[in-house]
Amino acid sequence: MKRLVLILFAFSMISLSAFAKERMALVIGNSDYLNPLSNPVNDARDMAKLLGYLGFEVTLKVNADQMTMESAIQAFGEKLHENAVGLFYFSGHGVQYAGDNYLIPINSILRTSAAAHLRYKAVPADYVLAVMQQADNSLNIVILDACRDNPFKGFSKSLKQGLARMESAEGTLIAYATAPDTVALTGEAGGRNSPYTKHLLRFMKQPHLPIESLLKKVRKAVIQETRYEETVQKPWYEASINEDFYFIKDFQTPTTPATQAPPVVKDTAQKIAELLNTCQFRFDNNWLTSGGSGTALACYKEVLKLDSNNWNASRGLINIENQYVKWAEMALENGKKAKARQYLSSLRQVNPESSKLAVLEIRLETLTYFSDRYTDNGDGIVTDNRTGLVWLKNANCFGEQNWKEAKQSAANLGSGECGLRDGSMQGMWRLPSKEEWEAMINKKYGSLEKPGLSLSNAAGTGKWKEDDAFSGVQTGYYWSSTTNANDAINAWAVNLENGNILNGDKASAAYVWLVRSEL
Repeated sequence: MKRLVLILFAFSMISLSAFAKERMALVIGNSDYLNPLSNPVNDARDMAKLLGYLGFEVTLKVNADQMTMESAIQAFGEKLHENAVGLFYFSGHGVQYAGDNYLIPINSILRTSAAAHLRYKAVPADYVLAVMQQADNSLNIVILDACRDNPFKGFSKSLKQGLARMESAEGTLIAYATAPDTVALTGEAGGRNSPYTKHLLRFMKQPHLPIESLLKKVRKAVIQETRYEETVQKPWYEASINEDFYFIKDFQTPTTPATQAPPVVKDTAQKIAELLNTCQFRFDNNWLTSGGSGTALACYKEVLKLDSNNWNASRGLINIENQYVKWAEMALENGKKAKARQYLSSLRQVNPESSKLAVLEIRLETLTYFSDRYTDNGDGIVTDNRTGLVWLKNANCFGEQNWKEAKQSAANLGSGECGLRDGSMQGMWRLPSKEEWEAMINKKYGSLEKPGLSLSNAAGTGKWKEDDAFSGVQTGYYWSSTTNANDAINAWAVNLENGNILNGDKASAAYVWLVRSEL
């Protein structure tokens, strides 16, 4: 269960009338290439949804061909005017050739047989900049999550990695997913967003954050997330802007009575519609009952004050109640007593008369903590009750592999393989981190002087023995996912014979034992 992230801000005050300038955005996400990308359409849809909440008039295009992209960019430029902020976002393939950057439509790869054809078969990034600059407005923002690997295998030697630096004209900020001439990551297998867009969306929801400070926070977060990859991803931006821009700002700045504008009286139906959008946004982000006026619970109650029979608000309260019931049941099933108690407390806050409360409270009182270290779940997985991690029962399903092969085996593993019958899907399994291995091993049970394995038995009271929770454990090295920053050669591996963790060459062979979090 993911920890709830609670962010407090007065979102209900955001509307187009609250911004000094009109906000306009064109968002494009292309995934459906010859070799599809997993994230860009999700990235674009999530970006468009958030920008809409933040007062932008948004045009969204997904899996767009060349004609669609060029028409959308032209129409976007025609709508921009001098009193508007323009934002262009693209997620998908992007390449550079002869110092120029090109955004790749979904139909361009098969139609492009030489690098020199890109100017006719793809969309030049400079074209986007030129169209936006014609509006003669004071601020344009261009965000390119488009530095993935080169899709043109036939003439890949003609293209440099990533995107080239572009000169930002006056009043323009250009943000890149990674540094010039480097490749961005597409994200974890099964993940919804790329690392860059994931953190961009997260920080765009924070109030009082100028865009350049926001991008620095995004850069730091992406570097932290990718520090164990073969190449650390380092986002980049170029700016020539003379004003601070905030996606969310406190618009209740105190003013003197002489200059204070008269209040705007809104139609009740309009106010309810705006509130319901805000309520749904908070619910989608799990801001349910904590954070004062920034919660879905408070928002739906405010709607019911205006219209006591509003069906959407009533349904919203029921959805919050059902969410806490679901989370409490999952916590109880996994033996997490503290978590279950926390969710039941929130459930009482939402509806103290809930029919599910009594049953869940009885289950909570009768729940006992697991006494054993490991629990064999009987479906190919073993739960470590001390850490909450779920391990593959078969510790030797893949034999010995190099580090890259081991990561690929983890990404492809799903139920039906290696004895798994737990319903897990591809993208859920991974190599353990160095820290997770350190929590797993117990050196008192294995050493060079005392032959054996540095693992305990299922109860945690003695040496491990074959098929006591796990099977096929080998007295050799097992890979971890952890590397040193900027180290493309080595990764940490644990020797289960003595519990030592050493830095090993990724090209060498070691055993592969996979782990995941609870479903």
